[in-house]
Amino acid sequence: MFKEIVETPWKLYNNLIRWVLHPWVRVLFFVKGISWGRGWRFYGVPILQKHRKSLMSIGTGLQLRSTVRSNPLGANHPVILCTWQPGAEIRIGENFSMTGGCIIAAEKIAIGDNVNVGANTTIMDTDFHPLDA
Repeated sequence: MFKEIVETPWKLYNNLIRWVLHPWVRVLFFVKGISWGRGWRFYGVPILQKHRKSLMSIGTGLQLRSTVRSNPLGANHPVILCTWQPGAEIRIGENFSMTGGCIIAAEKIAIGDNVNVGANTTIMDTDFHPLDA
């Protein structure tokens, strides 16, 4: 452990921030009505925009990196999870990780197990503009 701290001190910083923010992130998920899973890790605070009549379901082993220092690739912004409309669903399997990306569901987005999403990726099922306008 000591050798790792000496060789990679930014990991110590990231874990200290993670431990400090953990209770706040847990409260945020509770307030939004999202069940807490085992083995979740948050580096920074994600943005959760959940429609009250929607569903967000996330498996164990979640890892979200929402700060620029949390990953050498750098997060351009915090992770954003958004269910845009009533009935929208975001379903994420086990062992999912994302750095600074967005998942925005107007209807449904389902992601399986053991998925790593590249830094600053956007996944959405809407373009926010009606086609019949």
